[in-house]
Amino acid sequence: MAQAAVTTLHQAKPATLPELWTKGEAAKALSRSCSGLDKLRARDTRFPKPLKSGTSRHSRTYFVRGEVEAYLMALLAERGEVA
Repeated sequence: MAQAAVTTLHQAKPATLPELWTKGEAAKALSRSCSGLDKLRARDTRFPKPLKSGTSRHSRTYFVRGEVEAYLMALLAERGEVA
């Protein structure tokens, strides 16, 4: 009987998880306060949506670093300043 090529959880490559920023870290990276980040999100619908760690309104909010950086690169590209 031929051995079928079966991928198990132990054989599969682990997925690379994205780096997460807290709301404070994302605000700091953008040189804004947390409320300034909230205002930016309200004003610009293209800004990446956050991830919540729970369902409570007090749950910690995270942003995917790569998405925030891609947002900034898109803004620079609109101005024609991407190298």
